[in-house]
Amino acid sequence: MRSALLIGSLVAALAAPHFTESSTDVPAEKWIRLGVVGVDSGQLLVLDPAYIDSEWVPEGKGENWTLKYWGRDKAKLVAEFGASPIACKTAQDAAELDKRIQKHCTDRDLAVVTWVQSGSSYEKCSAMTAGKDGFGQLKYTSGRPGLGVALVSGYGDGIYPVYGRENDKGVMVELRVFFDEDDPDAKAIRKRAAK
Repeated sequence: MRSALLIGSLVAALAAPHFTESSTDVPAEKWIRLGVVGVDSGQLLVLDPAYIDSEWVPEGKGENWTLKYWGRDKAKLVAEFGASPIACKTAQDAAELDKRIQKHCTDRDLAVVTWVQSGSSYEKCSAMTAGKDGFGQLKYTSGRPGLGVALVSGYGDGIYPVYGRENDKGVMVELRVFFDEDDPDAKAIRKRAAK
């Protein structure tokens, strides 16, 4: 599994107020342990499952083909192939360029890594989480925001508990994923969910 999808029509309250076990600020509503989410890519995505088939672009199926290269001898390729990333019209063009660059590097004993990208949703999420903020807004194919939110998963890969808070009417109003179970909020919510 390359990316963990946290799916649901819930509002993620990842920056909610800080609680402690003895805090009177903890809302009286009911906390429920919803389960756990496994993370194998160091990132998480909050997404409504209604959009997986219609909006999610699988790897290799995008329309914005590029070839990126990097490594010790990257500068030696610029004159021959152009600066990275290189836009390609089709998947076949990108694959052929990749083969040419690989042969060029092998023939000259150059240390370069190549990566063909298609503009997939996973690649977009990875670019956001690798950025300086560690998170980003995924957009619908129409370009408007709201498809989902990608974020780095705190301490990287692992299995993380997911809690939901119901208000006094039984409506799920908050979602919390704890990447650090020793966090005071995690302890307080875990204690409340156990009741």
